[in-house]
Amino acid sequence: MELITTKLAILNMKSNNMDQAITTMANVLFENNRITNRALFIKDVKERESKMSTSMGMDLALPHTRSKSVIYPSLFFGSLEKPITWGEDKVKIILGIAVPDNDDNTNSTYLKILSSLARQLTHDEYRNALINAKDVQTCVDLLSSVQY
Repeated sequence: MELITTKLAILNMKSNNMDQAITTMANVLFENNRITNRALFIKDVKERESKMSTSMGMDLALPHTRSKSVIYPSLFFGSLEKPITWGEDKVKIILGIAVPDNDDNTNSTYLKILSSLARQLTHDEYRNALINAKDVQTCVDLLSSVQY
């Protein structure tokens, strides 16, 4: 199964705050059979967020979690209609990482996705292409080009 598809990407996402954005991410993952339990997934993402904000600066948030509710490793892309506050920063782009917490490979998969994506996002040209993407296929193509 692909880490991200066009069904896991939203342009002009309407969220007024971090909680709404996390809920939207959970809904999209649930509707696409990537998670089994929205409430547990939301709880796990918020618990991770409470330890340290996943805002990276540069207009980006990278909420991520290992959760028993996750069926398949997945990447969610959300380009916000209007920037929202995430921790101490304003963000325009949300890249959510969801990994199952169910086996010995979980930590390796989780860290590989997180580190590969975070490293790629430090490149201005790549990050700006994501921020300025006009269609979800472009976002998916950009995110799929990363070596996870």
